[in-house]
Amino acid sequence: MAKRVCYIHIGPHKTGTTSIQWFLKENRAALLKRGYFVPESGNIHGGHHPLVRCLCGQPVPPHQRDTAARFARAIKDTTCEAVVISSEALDGLLVKRDCARQFFSRMEELNLEPKLVFFPRNQSQLMNSRYTEVTMALHRSESFETFVQAEIRHPSFRYSHLIALAGTFNSKLIAKPFTEETITRGVVPEFLRAIEIDPLPFQDMNVRRNRGAGPFSISVARDVLRLLGSEGRRLTWVQASRCGKKLTAYLDKKSWADSG
Repeated sequence: MAKRVCYIHIGPHKTGTTSIQWFLKENRAALLKRGYFVPESGNIHGGHHPLVRCLCGQPVPPHQRDTAARFARAIKDTTCEAVVISSEALDGLLVKRDCARQFFSRMEELNLEPKLVFFPRNQSQLMNSRYTEVTMALHRSESFETFVQAEIRHPSFRYSHLIALAGTFNSKLIAKPFTEETITRGVVPEFLRAIEIDPLPFQDMNVRRNRGAGPFSISVARDVLRLLGSEGRRLTWVQASRCGKKLTAYLDKKSWADSG
């Protein structure tokens, strides 16, 4: 049997991944009619994060441990000639040699031909976007300079390793730069063209992106987190996220929110 193509959208973060995954989830039936299979197993709000962790040999919660097995059964049952997976978690996982070897070995076992779809973004814009996200969610309160010094060494800010990755595992790398033009036109149509689908028949591609925040909102968020942490107790991730949403709503209500 000829290999099926498996388009693997690997991010990175802050390049419209939420929009793409929402579209895949909402249009699964329409894509199926066009011969593109979007797995339901290991799917969280459109992102296949548990699935790719399983395929990389990473630990997952007990209720997700059969995700890869369910994916394999679904691949066997479908008549589609192409498979589409999306998870920005792969941006970090595939830089690990063991994870990459395990992932591509599973692709081979499933008789899939992997094609990596990636939206590289200008590093300074990517850094700014990430800083906005973690600050407005009240996860971190350091200055932008300190944040950059800590984060810039992360592999996700270097894209050249993907060339070696594709070469090592005989995979095609499809790179579509994430620019202001991409944002204006919409990342979903760009993604569809990357996986060889005409976007014109689809109507619901203008997915609302996560809104950025400007310098005033960021400064307020940092001060709020410092005040909350003044008692010596660190907020949990869930608490910080909830507080961040409350803060954003309050700034909006007062018309004090500035957009990035």
